[in-house]
Amino acid sequence: MESHSRYELIFRKITKKPRFYFGFAFLFANALGCYLEWKRNVPILFYLDFTMCLVSVVLILLSGGRERRTHIFLYLFFLTVGIVLEIETQIFDPVGEFDNVRVGYAVYLVLMLSVFLFPGKPYQFFLFWVGIYLYSFIRYTFLGPLDNIISRFIVMSTYGIPTYIFAILTFNWWYKLNLQNVTQKQKILMLQAKLVQQERTSIYSDMHNYLGAGLTQLMLAVDKIPIGEVVSSEKKEELKNTALFLISSLQSGISVKEDVQNLSGDFLLGMKSILIRRYSISGRKLKFRFPESLERFSLKGKEKQFLSLLTEITNNDLKYGFGDPVWEILEEGDKVCFNFDSKTTRHESLGRGRKLIEDSILALHAKGFQFSEEGEKIRFCFALEKGSSF
Repeated sequence: MESHSRYELIFRKITKKPRFYFGFAFLFANALGCYLEWKRNVPILFYLDFTMCLVSVVLILLSGGRERRTHIFLYLFFLTVGIVLEIETQIFDPVGEFDNVRVGYAVYLVLMLSVFLFPGKPYQFFLFWVGIYLYSFIRYTFLGPLDNIISRFIVMSTYGIPTYIFAILTFNWWYKLNLQNVTQKQKILMLQAKLVQQERTSIYSDMHNYLGAGLTQLMLAVDKIPIGEVVSSEKKEELKNTALFLISSLQSGISVKEDVQNLSGDFLLGMKSILIRRYSISGRKLKFRFPESLERFSLKGKEKQFLSLLTEITNNDLKYGFGDPVWEILEEGDKVCFNFDSKTTRHESLGRGRKLIEDSILALHAKGFQFSEEGEKIRFCFALEKGSSF
């Protein structure tokens, strides 16, 4: 119910400008009418047109206000007054008869224009204009001699009823079309907000995964330094490596989607660009040994898992490694093998870093992976299928 009311309020805003423009058009027409009736020297029509000018000003002012129920009610009230006054000008016109084509066209024009400016629901539009029609019907039909009632009834029916039916059906279509557009836009905005929230959650999760452990380790390392003690070069190097690891992890976390696309587009070039970017701040030089035969190597949808593995290996090396690491890819029969070789300050084969690397390799369903106690040497292989992909 609240949602429907919100759509109704938005629909009123859609009709706000048409109401505003109509007020100026109505003012101009009646001001011109005032001048013409003054020239014709017909006082009663002059006063009626002048009163409609005042009504037009009120309609303009109400159109520029807030879309509250009171404003809408007042607008419809003064619109009714304006239409009734227009009917009266036709009654008191000394030249044209009521069944003359030019007499009464103004009301039908307002009827058609109101399709685009009426700030209500279809049943309200129906009641509003049926009420206007009944008033005009009674006013025209019973104004003249009683012997002309039948002819007047026929004239009012043929002039008015088809136009009223057409206007009511048109407004019903116009109302539903706008309400549907508003509803669809609302759903799109809600979906966009949901996607943004999911993206924020994903970014937060990635940042936590990439930075959480490093920040904890950095905090613990700083806490272990006694107050007033000079930091040793070894400790300083350890803190520096942790900071470099955090910076590299931040870069990696920000560019996950881009890195996945790069691996999917050109695997070897993408892998090189990722590793070079992550090692750029450390000052260490990377060495690559990639065969040209694997130029079109494809991960076949496993790019994100491979990126995770690449991240874990790089994180571990940035924290504990030194020297120039080497990445080598070899094509060995029906499989392709990845070899990583680097020097390290830690040789704990069951450390958390290595455990994460093992988990990442298992997630990729790689075979023949192994670690070496001499430095940081990692090897894992994938079955090579036709088309240089696994």
